[in-house]
Amino acid sequence: MIPAPLIALMHSLEARRCPCYLVGGAVRDLLLGLEPADYDLAAAAPPEVIKQHLQAAGFNPSYQLQRGTVGLRLPELTVEITPLKAVDLEGDLATRDFTVNALALTAEERLIDPYGGADDLRHRRLRLLGDPVATLLTDPLRSFRAARLLSTLDLQPDPTAQWALASPLVRTELRQVAVERVRTELELMLCGPEAAKALRLLAETGLLSATCAADDADCSRPVPILPEVSDLQEIPQNPRYHYFDVFEHTLRTVSASPPLRVLRWAALLHDIAKGSPPVRRIIQGRITDHGHEAAGAQITARILQRLRVDHASCRRVIWLVGNHMRPPSSLRWARHRAADFNNRRQFDQAVEQLFDLIEADRSSHTPEVQSLPLDREGFRSMLGTIPLYPAELAIDGAEVVRFFGQGPQVGAILRELLIRVQSGTLLNSRPDLLAALEQKSARRQAESAQ
Repeated sequence: MIPAPLIALMHSLEARRCPCYLVGGAVRDLLLGLEPADYDLAAAAPPEVIKQHLQAAGFNPSYQLQRGTVGLRLPELTVEITPLKAVDLEGDLATRDFTVNALALTAEERLIDPYGGADDLRHRRLRLLGDPVATLLTDPLRSFRAARLLSTLDLQPDPTAQWALASPLVRTELRQVAVERVRTELELMLCGPEAAKALRLLAETGLLSATCAADDADCSRPVPILPEVSDLQEIPQNPRYHYFDVFEHTLRTVSASPPLRVLRWAALLHDIAKGSPPVRRIIQGRITDHGHEAAGAQITARILQRLRVDHASCRRVIWLVGNHMRPPSSLRWARHRAADFNNRRQFDQAVEQLFDLIEADRSSHTPEVQSLPLDREGFRSMLGTIPLYPAELAIDGAEVVRFFGQGPQVGAILRELLIRVQSGTLLNSRPDLLAALEQKSARRQAESAQ
């Protein structure tokens, strides 16, 4: 169960009278039959002694963190070795967050489980160690880690954990947690198979509306997490097109979308403007949110920027939210939106993601919406025959320079040729494009001679 290189490392440390154990999430994942993302060892020695033992055994420690953790890269995996946080292993495990993370394995793969974590795993139960509220207050980010474990492993908080997660004390202490840490947990949660359940938990406990902290220069400022998503609860929609309120529809769209980070963000925020005063109207007794995609793109930008999502992901999510009501359908659509991207690869990827988002969005609408045309294969085929960028022409700027010299006119002429090819009045072949350049050059010379 434990990878062979890691067992060899553990035996090497133990041969030097340094007892060590595989601990935490790696043990949990191995018991569930999953491949751990990382491996953590707890060793009965201070960090300097651990490093000495590793070097004596022929291993080369890669780094050491401030908390005393020693990092080591083995074939195909990275290991972090941390000194025990208590006088013995059981005390070390007691300092952890959940019983399912308070597990250890020896090098002989003997399970050490003093707090019933294995039984909780079997019953898909998430229990906090010790006093539940006190355990969360030790590191309030654990509240969002609970949501992540619900999403990724389908572990359901037991009643005491659910009660602790809703504690006002936890929300108060969250104000000191860095926004980057909260965002990381949110993104891991969003990409899990049970993200909708996790989002519902965060809404029910008030954690979606909580506040964390952003450090700027010498000051710290409060950052709302996702109150806008929580506010979608019980906002009705037009029953002609929708079965559910905006919040429930959003959760179902998240569940129906592929588990990619930008897609899950887009699914979560695609209807974020619905119900807001500038968008929500009642026309002849019917609810309408016309223009919610444009307003939603603006709100999405503010949310992702304050949560410090990387710039490239922000741009893509904003684009997806702003376009989810306009399915890819024509060359005109493609020409207009290709300008939003640097190259064909980026554009093609964004289009595929937009189709995924629209399909996920429509999956929880009424049949009237689900039956609307959405021709992914036809659009792909059409795009495959038409250049969208000057770089896709059969000639490049050097050919234009040969006729017209260096300068801004080179790009303008390439764009002119591109439009002619797209309109079908010019073939995208080198001879035809060169002939077009010759004709244009001849016309300019004739005009200059007059």
